[in-house]
Amino acid sequence: MFSSGEKYMKKERVNRGLLPICTVFAAGLFFRQLYNLSLSNFIIENHEVPAVFDGFRILQISDLHNNKLICHKGRLALKIKSLAPDVIFITGDIVDRTRADFDVAVGLARELVKICPVYYIPGNHEARLRQRDILFRQLKQTGVILLFDRKEFIERNNERISVTGIMDPRFDNYRSKRVSNNTRIMLRLRDLRPLDKEYFNILLAHRPENPALFSNEGYDLVFSGHAHGGQWRLPVFGALYAPGQGIFPEYTSGVHMINDTAVVISRGLGNSDMPVRINNPFELVVVTLKHKKD
Repeated sequence: MFSSGEKYMKKERVNRGLLPICTVFAAGLFFRQLYNLSLSNFIIENHEVPAVFDGFRILQISDLHNNKLICHKGRLALKIKSLAPDVIFITGDIVDRTRADFDVAVGLARELVKICPVYYIPGNHEARLRQRDILFRQLKQTGVILLFDRKEFIERNNERISVTGIMDPRFDNYRSKRVSNNTRIMLRLRDLRPLDKEYFNILLAHRPENPALFSNEGYDLVFSGHAHGGQWRLPVFGALYAPGQGIFPEYTSGVHMINDTAVVISRGLGNSDMPVRINNPFELVVVTLKHKKD
């Protein structure tokens, strides 16, 4: 029989033995999420997709935040090349405001433009960089197409689809701080009117928290990021928190249909202020367009 003192000492020894095991396990989870990369494939079928664009593959990169590990030795570029995209969309926060090292982003851009055309919009982190103009100039020099509040056409066999990009609300330094982000986005979209419904219209917009803004303008397909998948994803409850949406956010990943608008939200490829993800690996998104027949 053990005395109460002996039982207490035995319990203490067990607890001390579990501590390093738990520490190693937690460290393993932390470093695993730094390297873990998932792939999400979605099919978007729409009457407005021209028949010649049936099977057109779009790869989305979002919220890289200077993730050197994902890009180490060209790992990310090689993975993307193996997926054979027809076009690449980068939807903001390719760098991080706390780590304004442009080498990762620009180096990746140099590799991506060898694969296919690359279109880019900036996010809130680029907006907070003092040397952002240097970043934009270097990206443009690689051949990346900067979609700063403007539209371009992608052509295939004399058919077109349109791609529009909008700047993040944080670039609106001239407006009062009392003007909400949603209002800033709405005003930017208004300035881009009218939308030509003759085409299948794609929008690149960093923030997804109010997708009705995009639907109201009549866009067919939207690519967003920013929410980092909710950072921590819990069983049953889902995403825990996202900037601009708060606790238990609704729009953090996957495809959301808002009326006739499909909104694709990437979980992103990096971390920023919150360095740890739970049940939420980094993500590459591939969207395949399908022509919907009558």
